[in-house]
Amino acid sequence: MREDREFLEKARSLVKEENGMHFLEGNVLKTQGGHRIEHESRALLEAIAFEKITTKRLSAKYFGIFSAYCTYRDFALSTELTDVVLDELLETLKIKSNAHQSPGLRDMFVRVQEHLWGHEIWRNGLLVPAAQARFDLALAMSSLTRSQRTQFILMNGMHGGPVFLCLAVIHGFCTFEEYTDAISAPYQADSLEEQEVRKAVSYMALFGCLTE
Repeated sequence: MREDREFLEKARSLVKEENGMHFLEGNVLKTQGGHRIEHESRALLEAIAFEKITTKRLSAKYFGIFSAYCTYRDFALSTELTDVVLDELLETLKIKSNAHQSPGLRDMFVRVQEHLWGHEIWRNGLLVPAAQARFDLALAMSSLTRSQRTQFILMNGMHGGPVFLCLAVIHGFCTFEEYTDAISAPYQADSLEEQEVRKAVSYMALFGCLTE
């Protein structure tokens, strides 16, 4: 306990501020893409500094707050919505089935679509022309903050989280705990796979708290 407090105090001392932006002393740590670690949130920088102190080798390959920040800083989708990304999201709606989803999940997907667009575009397949679905997806993604897009990227990329499940979490129709239960359902309780999902999701949720 005392050691943790010492680490926390050390982490706090490493965070500096200039013109409203917080950064790490010396700027020796960079993202995977070579960008400076900086943000308006001091709490985020303290969390990254704490990881740096308590981890022998801090790397974006090992998921945590630093890795989530690398996604936030390095991935173009966090700041721009390209045609390629929209086409990829549209393709997932064309091929994914809800045959193995619970009635509760299916109802949630309906609610989030009604919330976003006032109508459904998908229910075990597209319900509208592809061009309309693509337009609606662009509208939904454009409305997200950079931090929310980062969470979407992480859920969709790391776990193959269905588009509407990810959007349901971000818009408050589903908790991160419920998301975890849905994603880890195929795994045995307390298995390594389930624990890895829960650990990753806890970092995704924390990243949102630290950056919003």
